[in-house]
Amino acid sequence: MKCIIIGALFLLLSRSFLLEERCRFLNNFSMSTAEVELPGEFLMPKPTSYFVKIARFLPRVEVVQKYGVSARRLFIRGHNGVAYPYLVIGDNNVTESRREELVFQLCQTLNVCMEKAK
Repeated sequence: MKCIIIGALFLLLSRSFLLEERCRFLNNFSMSTAEVELPGEFLMPKPTSYFVKIARFLPRVEVVQKYGVSARRLFIRGHNGVAYPYLVIGDNNVTESRREELVFQLCQTLNVCMEKAK
């Protein structure tokens, strides 16, 4: 029984790591360091000019592996108290992530056009 629990814990730990182990700058980042808005906020339509600023990066980073692609999911706490997940893909998968971004932008444009057609 102990062997099963230890094996499960090993798998869980190997799928995440602490941010301070890999990047101390992001671990120590706060709003007093710099005022930076969340990435991608300009892509989402907002009724006002309200944009969330990064308060800090949460300490645990998850390793996500799907469809042969390995990525890191990090969580950013906004100044409004909400934790926002971000998926960071390495350099070897830039073309795939760019393609996904273009599809996302196309969907947003189509949503605006369809909303106007109502």
